[in-house]
Amino acid sequence: MRGSIGLDVFDSLVKRNYDWVLELDINTEKVEFLHVNKLMNDNGINSEGVKDYAELKRLLLERFLVEDEREMFAMQIKIPLMVEEIKAKGNFIRTVHIDGGEGVRSEYFRVTAIDDNRYLICLINITMFLDHDWMTDEYSRSGFIAEAEKMMKDPKYAQGYSVVYTNIKGFKAINDFLGTFSGDMIIFMLRDILHKELEPTLIARLESDHFVLITRTELLTSERFERICPQTYVEGSKRLPFSIRFGVYNIKNPNRTIQHMLDRAKLAEKSISDNHSESYAICDDKLSAEYSMRRKLISEVDSALAKGEFKTYYQPVVDAKTGEIVSAEALIRWVHPERGVVSPAQFIPAFEEEGHITKIDSFMVGNVIDFNLARTKAGKKIVPCAVNLSRVDFYDTRLLDETMLRFDERNDMGDLIKFEITESAYAVLEADAYLFLVEMKSMGISLLLDDFGSGMSSLSTLESFAFDVIKLDKGFIDQIGKSEKAEAIIKHTIGLSHDIGAKVVAEGVETEEQLAFLKEADCDMIQGYYFYKPMTQEEFAALI
Repeated sequence: MRGSIGLDVFDSLVKRNYDWVLELDINTEKVEFLHVNKLMNDNGINSEGVKDYAELKRLLLERFLVEDEREMFAMQIKIPLMVEEIKAKGNFIRTVHIDGGEGVRSEYFRVTAIDDNRYLICLINITMFLDHDWMTDEYSRSGFIAEAEKMMKDPKYAQGYSVVYTNIKGFKAINDFLGTFSGDMIIFMLRDILHKELEPTLIARLESDHFVLITRTELLTSERFERICPQTYVEGSKRLPFSIRFGVYNIKNPNRTIQHMLDRAKLAEKSISDNHSESYAICDDKLSAEYSMRRKLISEVDSALAKGEFKTYYQPVVDAKTGEIVSAEALIRWVHPERGVVSPAQFIPAFEEEGHITKIDSFMVGNVIDFNLARTKAGKKIVPCAVNLSRVDFYDTRLLDETMLRFDERNDMGDLIKFEITESAYAVLEADAYLFLVEMKSMGISLLLDDFGSGMSSLSTLESFAFDVIKLDKGFIDQIGKSEKAEAIIKHTIGLSHDIGAKVVAEGVETEEQLAFLKEADCDMIQGYYFYKPMTQEEFAALI
């Protein structure tokens, strides 16, 4: 091997990446250094300063290893344990982190057998491999954070620089449409655009099409963003327009953590709505305050559940012809001891992103079932109440299992509870989740397709599963009396739903004109402020 690539090249590779290469005699525990770099040599780890394995361990642990790894690593690198693992696996490798005064770096402590008595021990710097993205050769997330932390120690970055987070709008759809090769080419295209237009001081690919960079704030002008946000990928006869989105965080306090800056830049990008005319946003004080509030709410979810701060509200659903209450939608409210009633719009999206939404939905399912069971035992009237399920719920078997256990209490649960699933959530359900819905239907539970007409609707959704109820989105209802096209779509949707055996609920009905139109169109049920606003459980119980 050495002859094929040349001694000079081989030696340079060893010197650059290996802190040491040494031979250990496991009988005498004597060590002989075959190579040691300047950092180790300057700290006394060399042939003159270290004669045996015990001294080598002591110096490595005391002078280099990060403190929280020392005790565990000392236990793992005992010679009998290493020998045993090498006999079983062929080698012994542990990843450790050392600090030689220029920041923490990752290392392989690698041991292999030369013969029965002699072992080769190498300490190899693998920071380059871990801190760089395999695909683009830019930094990875860990490399970016490590390098950016070093940068922020330089006073020149105290002002005039920004962190920029990028994202390609709808990249997954682009990947699915064109294939992964073309998707990769678009990632390279984005990388080159960022280098050319924003001249980054530091850049990294976090994942997929998401890059982060640090650059001079003076480059981040509206004119520049307007020029580079719209792009077109060309491959042969294919031409695919796409849009780059940018979130910007202006560095005002370099003592903030890099993760804080990255989170704010990402927050700015996420604040751009799909129908927003701009493709970039700057994280201002308002966005930062909203983010801090979201983090605070997320941290309080468990204690809020334990203290009973979450309340179940009910919005009645009435028969369109008689006005009689025939159902209700269960809605969650957070009655916070300091902030008062917190809008679901503030915490539901945050809980979904952080994986806490299943706790909330499980709470709602339990509350609705308990409410109606208690009324049944008391001989009072009940109506089935609908609980919204998030797509996240179908990937948490605890909620599904707990729900099934509750259903075992009665043979027929259809008079107690219904489930609402948005069309966007249904579209991504996998086989197990689909079977869960089938089982619910077999137990008499009505399943509602929520938000139909909100932008995701397709006839294939209605064909693929026999939903019991189709809920027309409020956006459609708002167009009654304003758009003849919308009215025609509403009429035909109601007729189509009836043809496939489903009933229809119109959401967000607020006016006499809307109600009259829906009744004439043969809509089955009405939900909205025209009849009832959401109310507390106590108010709903008194009403029915």
